[in-house]
Amino acid sequence: MPALPDHYEALDLSSKATADEIERAYGKRTAELRTSRAADAQEELHEVEAAYAVLRNPVCRSEYDTRLKAEHSKLDGKYAELDKLMARNRHHVRKTTKGSSGWLDAIWALFEFLR
Repeated sequence: MPALPDHYEALDLSSKATADEIERAYGKRTAELRTSRAADAQEELHEVEAAYAVLRNPVCRSEYDTRLKAEHSKLDGKYAELDKLMARNRHHVRKTTKGSSGWLDAIWALFEFLR
């Protein structure tokens, strides 16, 4: 089964968006894509139109949200299994801080090791 497309991402919305927000986002995205000269603009426009068709209808949106939630819970289960495996090998994982560069972390780790 192919992955479910993320319609909220196509319209650059949160899953809690109101009907008015969906309308505005659709208008904004279609205006951008119709005037765009990018090679994939036509394909993106089809994705945006498909997303709008699903999200503007409350029944379709409810079904889509249910399927999306089920898909995310399946993925969370797979990642939980992976986390269990990784917990055993935690010493192999190199931690980095946000915004740090790899070579600086390597030098710092070498310094810590030699101390």
